[in-house]
Amino acid sequence: MSKCWVQLNFLNTETDGAFRHVRMKIDTEDHKRSSKVDRDKVESGWMSEIVGLLHDKPRKLRGDRVYSLFFEEAGSDPMLEIAYTQSEALVKVGGKRVGSRFCFGTGGDEGPSLATLKKMFYNPESYKMLPYKNNYGQDQQV
Repeated sequence: MSKCWVQLNFLNTETDGAFRHVRMKIDTEDHKRSSKVDRDKVESGWMSEIVGLLHDKPRKLRGDRVYSLFFEEAGSDPMLEIAYTQSEALVKVGGKRVGSRFCFGTGGDEGPSLATLKKMFYNPESYKMLPYKNNYGQDQQV
C-alpha cells in the first residue's frame, strides 16, 4: 500500500491547475477516502476509497462490492485459486459484473510455488479471465 500512498501524495502536492488538493477525512495507513471537509465538518467530494486488506486466509476476502480488486504478489499466494474463486462475489451483483480482478507479481518466487498462477495464466477461461495473447507457449518457443 505504501507505493499507492506515495503516488497519491505526489498527485496531491504536485498537480496544480485543474486539481484541487484534497483533504481526506479518512486518512490511515490502510484506508483513504477522497473527500473534502468544509468549515462545518461536512464531508463532500468523490468519496472514492482505497482500502488495503491482508487476506492471508481466503475467508477474510469478504465484504462490499468493489470496482477493482488487486491480487498483488499473486505468485506467492498459496491460496490464490481459492481466494480468486471466492472473490467473484465481490465483483458481481445479481449476475452482472460491476468490477474487475487483477492478478500480478511473483513475489520473487520461482518454480513450483508459481504453479497456481501458471495454471490460471494458461487456462484463463476456466477462471473467467481475459486471456493474455502472447507469442510464447509453455515451452518458451514462438
